[in-house]
Amino acid sequence: MKLNQSLELDSLPPEVAGRGDIHSVKVTSSREAKLTAYSFGTAEFALVPAGDSPSPQECTLLVKTQPVGTVAMTIGRTVCAVSDQGRPTLITLTAVDQEAQSVGLDLTVWEKPE
Repeated sequence: MKLNQSLELDSLPPEVAGRGDIHSVKVTSSREAKLTAYSFGTAEFALVPAGDSPSPQECTLLVKTQPVGTVAMTIGRTVCAVSDQGRPTLITLTAVDQEAQSVGLDLTVWEKPE
């Protein structure tokens, strides 16, 4: 998914929205971008240790125990997020287009846990 604005993770599939769980994307270099969570919701991020591939439960736990509202990512970096409706999400930065001020993201959005 290519993105240069807000993204709503609770839509199926996730969609660009005026007010989404990922509030903003700022390209900071040819290989790095900053993602900011929507400040009035409960969506937050947590960095995933390099090489890890967490389960939905592990993603949720990471966000609960190591939350950040803004995360700087380089290409290939993965973060966990939990949407404002409670869906765990794995986000990997796959591309940065500095000229277009947009990023490519690989998203895995799981169902909200019971």
